[in-house]
Amino acid sequence: MAVQRILIGVDFSAGSLAAARWAARHLVPRAELIVAHVVPAPPAPTFLRGALLEPAEYVPLSGAATRRALRAVVESVGDVRCVSEVRGGEPGEQLAALADEHEVELIVIGRTGERRRGGKQLGTTADRLLHWARVPVLLAAGPMAEPPRRVLTAVDDGEGARDVLAWGGRVALASGAALAAVHVIGDALRAMAASRWVDRGEGTADAIAARGDDELLAAADRWLAEQLALARGGAVRAARVVEFGDPRDVLLACADGIGADLLVVGHHERTGGVGAGVGSVTRAVLRPTARAVLVVPPPVTSDAPRPDGRRWLSLVSMPPSARPPGDARRGPRPPAA
Repeated sequence: MAVQRILIGVDFSAGSLAAARWAARHLVPRAELIVAHVVPAPPAPTFLRGALLEPAEYVPLSGAATRRALRAVVESVGDVRCVSEVRGGEPGEQLAALADEHEVELIVIGRTGERRRGGKQLGTTADRLLHWARVPVLLAAGPMAEPPRRVLTAVDDGEGARDVLAWGGRVALASGAALAAVHVIGDALRAMAASRWVDRGEGTADAIAARGDDELLAAADRWLAEQLALARGGAVRAARVVEFGDPRDVLLACADGIGADLLVVGHHERTGGVGAGVGSVTRAVLRPTARAVLVVPPPVTSDAPRPDGRRWLSLVSMPPSARPPGDARRGPRPPAA
């Protein structure tokens, strides 16, 4: 179940550097690290389109300085487990392409400094990365000074429920955190369950409502236990919590109640433009920046469109003298757990 290889995107802001150190030292301390920086290519005016280099071929004057700065990040967060790479283009698309090329299992970026418009958007890079990424994306935030202590997984009745539970289990195992699986029953479903008892005409209104709630809670708890048993072959251990209400509010209230410093959520199938498919519940959980959030993507088909990931600058790695015999960093990947 251990995470073997992750991609860390850095823009040299304090938040992204803290996220890189946190992921390398505390979140997945045994994983191989790919540390990447994407230099946004300047937009071409209409009268010069076709006459300029493509974004993937754009080499700014600061290219050498960028490589040196990224090498310093590598040296500060890891050792021979790290390699680094610089790209040109749109950051979200390029990070997703790098994740495909390096076959990473997780992408990590920092939340501090992300642009928000009235709290409704996550930031351009985060939005586009969530749209393109085939693997989970961790948006790191908060103190990031120690490993996560409590992880909350938000489990809905979608096709990705077991993947969300499995990732919650992987992170909890790697960091030694306690894990809670939370399922929220919406008010509409609660009213529907209560109506079944009303039709039977048994007892007072309060008693009828209580019976409906009890029946629904018991059914949801059984379902949640089944999902845990099926996730990773029953290897995931978590406390089960079922609550009534609006998931957008209840999940954050539960996270505050248990002191969760990391949330694991899923999002639905991508449709439409950039950022589409990140539903209102996931977006509501992502909006506060006080804690890290791991977003697990839906299953994707092999023919799904991919971003242009052409190499821009050559791979920058640790010096040969610092590598282990046989350069174990890029050796065969261990079998899947």
